[in-house]
Amino acid sequence: MVYTITVHLYANSDPASVDKLKAKLTEASRVYSKDKETLDWFVMQSTQDPRSFTIVERYENEG
Repeated sequence: MVYTITVHLYANSDPASVDKLKAKLTEASRVYSKDKETLDWFVMQSTQDPRSFTIVERYENEG
């Protein structure tokens, strides 16, 4: 069975905060994607609201 977690988050309106969050999420994706039980770890940024991010995490096992 595959377990999926979806996270929606928003940066504050400061453009520097958006850039910093984007960089941290990109780094997190690289780290978490290497975990042996992680199937996927995607980060998406809205094209309509650059402050809006969605993370989709997919795992082989619950836990």
